[in-house]
Amino acid sequence: MQAARQLGLKVSTDMPLMVYGLMELYPQGGGIRPSVWYVPLRRGTPGPGAPQQTPAPRPEGNSPAS
Repeated sequence: MQAARQLGLKVSTDMPLMVYGLMELYPQGGGIRPSVWYVPLRRGTPGPGAPQQTPAPRPEGNSPAS
């Protein structure tokens, strides 16, 4: 803030109460949540010469659908 004032810019930390009231109307999400979830998919059988792949581990308590 000090550097901006030295450049001749008008800087203020005063925020009108109306702005705080407006901010309360639009709360932001809290915490860090992933925006993308990785879901491993089963692929078809590999062709000849392709390396062996092990299946991705399943989360505890989830069993494959039969």
